[in-house]
Amino acid sequence: MILGVARAVDSKPLDRRILAEHAYETLRGLILDRHIAPESWMAIDVLARDLGVSQTPIREALARLESDGLVSKRENGRFRTEPLLTKSSFNNLYDVRLQLEPFAAGEAAKERTDDELIELKHAEALMRVAPTGEVYARFAEFTAGNAAFHAIIARAARNRFLSDAIHRLHSHHRLAHLYLHHGIVDATPALAEHAVIVEAIAKRDPQRSSDLMRAHIERSRHELERLITGD
Repeated sequence: MILGVARAVDSKPLDRRILAEHAYETLRGLILDRHIAPESWMAIDVLARDLGVSQTPIREALARLESDGLVSKRENGRFRTEPLLTKSSFNNLYDVRLQLEPFAAGEAAKERTDDELIELKHAEALMRVAPTGEVYARFAEFTAGNAAFHAIIARAARNRFLSDAIHRLHSHHRLAHLYLHHGIVDATPALAEHAVIVEAIAKRDPQRSSDLMRAHIERSRHELERLITGD
């Protein structure tokens, strides 16, 4: 019997993915815990040296952080962390959310698939057991679940332009900065509101889904606004 030659063609790409994931999670935590200050330039070579990796995983991590809305790539090709929300930018963000997300919830109630409803229930269930502490490591799962919950609804609306617009707001990543030293201050009402939104979408009730989403965002706005420190 002729034995085949063992191959390990996936080993290097796997290592690279692991390194990039580690760099992403580490930098994301440093940004949200403000160990890397808002509006800081991020030198790829320095970060690579600090984390003990090559520059490639750092570049991949920064690209992901840019898609999260936590850093931006400037015209000179360098990356910079985004500024914290001010009262003005916070209110601008919520003004847009109130225009887009209630409509998305209403459309999702009409258009969602059974699989999307299962996804939505799963995201809501995971948030119920996620920690809600005062540093990134203790609120990361809740924030990720919250972002996923709203993203599933946006996708279920079956309007690519609407879904893209909601995604590009990066609402939950931007708001995550506010939880530092406070924790998820509105976890209890948010979970209760998510539950009734899921119920309305499950029943394919567009008006109630839309109304509940609007009330959810308005309540969130009122509660989180007090955490804003800048003008």
